[in-house]
Amino acid sequence: MKRWISNVALVVFAIGVAAIANADPLTDRGIDPKTLELMVSELSTDLRYTRFAEIEIRTAEETLSDRVLIEFDPRTPSGIDLVLKFDKPTPTTASTRRFRSVLEARMRLQHEIRSLDLSYDPESVRLESSNGSTAVYTFRYSPFALAQDIAWIRFLQGRIWVDGDRVTRIVLTLDEGRTFLHDGTRVSDYTLDVRFSRAKNETDVIQDSVNVIVARDLFLGLVPNGGQFVTTVRTTAISYVDEDGNDVTPKSAAALRRVDLASFNNPVRVNIDRTFPIFGRQARAAGYEFPKPFGVSVMYNDITTRFTFSSFEINGIREPIEAIFKPNGSGIDIHAKSPQVRIDWFPFPFLNLMGLFGKLEATGSLKIRTTGLGQLVGLPPIIEEQIDINSTVVGGGATLAGGWRNYFASVTGTVLTTTTEEAGTKATSHLIAPQIGYYFPRHRLRVMIGADWLKLDSQMAGTIPIPGGPNLNFNIGMEHEEWAGRFGIYKQIGNNMEFTLTGTYGDTREGLTAMLGTVSEVSDPIKQTRFGQVRGFSPTADWPLPERCQMPRFRAFKHFPGCFGARLPGRQIFFSSHPVALSPILPVQ
Repeated sequence: MKRWISNVALVVFAIGVAAIANADPLTDRGIDPKTLELMVSELSTDLRYTRFAEIEIRTAEETLSDRVLIEFDPRTPSGIDLVLKFDKPTPTTASTRRFRSVLEARMRLQHEIRSLDLSYDPESVRLESSNGSTAVYTFRYSPFALAQDIAWIRFLQGRIWVDGDRVTRIVLTLDEGRTFLHDGTRVSDYTLDVRFSRAKNETDVIQDSVNVIVARDLFLGLVPNGGQFVTTVRTTAISYVDEDGNDVTPKSAAALRRVDLASFNNPVRVNIDRTFPIFGRQARAAGYEFPKPFGVSVMYNDITTRFTFSSFEINGIREPIEAIFKPNGSGIDIHAKSPQVRIDWFPFPFLNLMGLFGKLEATGSLKIRTTGLGQLVGLPPIIEEQIDINSTVVGGGATLAGGWRNYFASVTGTVLTTTTEEAGTKATSHLIAPQIGYYFPRHRLRVMIGADWLKLDSQMAGTIPIPGGPNLNFNIGMEHEEWAGRFGIYKQIGNNMEFTLTGTYGDTREGLTAMLGTVSEVSDPIKQTRFGQVRGFSPTADWPLPERCQMPRFRAFKHFPGCFGARLPGRQIFFSSHPVALSPILPVQ
């Protein structure tokens, strides 16, 4: 008993030592880690706010500028909402579409941050100077807590000014000599200087900020010949409102002079209150992330299936045929390659409906054993032939999905009809694929494991025309193992692109399915703008072109991860896709 008590005491002591070891001067002062999280995402607040911002982009040839109001509401019926309001109909520094893409990326990032243990590295905190109750510390963010889109923050050095338990200023600067790639540019200098104030509800909020970025254009097409440009964004807080509607704006908030706020009446926003998916607004307000309602996809299947024959029948005659050809030991191995196009629609956050069509090019290795009677009439013991099969594929299906924390489960059912004109055959297959998986939010990566149940027609029937005689009608009974294992990975790339690789392995079949895709919502046709314009077209004009596709790079896969397409002089041809493994509802809180 004494030994047991002593062991417990040692465990408690070890836990206490670990807690002391993880402490740092910032937590000792009572600094809220959420304040440092604001440097990563300014949406990490429970307060509704309005900020005034001035944007300036300087190149060697010109200087472009915009003024904008930034309005953030964390508690709309559809979840968080971020709106930009300009004082002119068309922004100068970037296209409306690009600003909308930025808004969408910021809100998506905030959803991800809710599911991450985002924090600075306690071991990196160092005291730089102190004077009474004020002090300056240096720190860095933990690289293991950063989402994929903001992994470059690990290259930034932070300095924080504190006065007692209050944060007054934080500055992030890029390490000397360091550069990083971000959104089609190579950033060579980065500074974010933020001043804080204490709101009336006793929380530290952003008062003013200045963000200066020096970058070289690689393939955005903003600056000719990959030139350098400098972006400067200055913001000032106008108001903060708590969840009860109380004005908690700090007394130190600056009153804007010579700025007519009523003139900012040209909003740019992301449509978060879509008709589809139904109940999507409520799900998003609860903190769930789910796909956009529409998608077009391309996928490529490479599958080998082994069939065994169970019967032979020609023109309704079976026994005389099987007296010559032996079903036992006969069969065909079919190696099929099938490119397909698929259209997806999400009527509910948990349900996807799909339709698909494509071509199937296959090679069949046919092996038919003969009986002793067949060999007496001159047939070899085994007849082997290579058969080329060209078919069309049409079908549809549905996926049901759900999740809990980072775990998810889904079941997909599809029905496909394969028509082979030369052989006069038409076959129908039914597939049910249940799977479970785990989501890694920092990397936007899902790993999946499950099973495939494939039900094919138990017979292959067709007609062979005989010149000058009656047609030859054949019917061959076939068998195969219906169940196979399933495994795969899903990777989200940017805001709209997705990549899925799925493998199947069983006793009678194995194969791979690869998919590159995008999901989207129906919006206005693409429009030309002065800066960051899209010089091209989409095959469906009412579908938006993802921001990453606005890159003048002459490749089949432009800026992978990015979009599938090519750029010709004056034209951009774009084709989008959506993955086979549908994105389930995944909680982010």
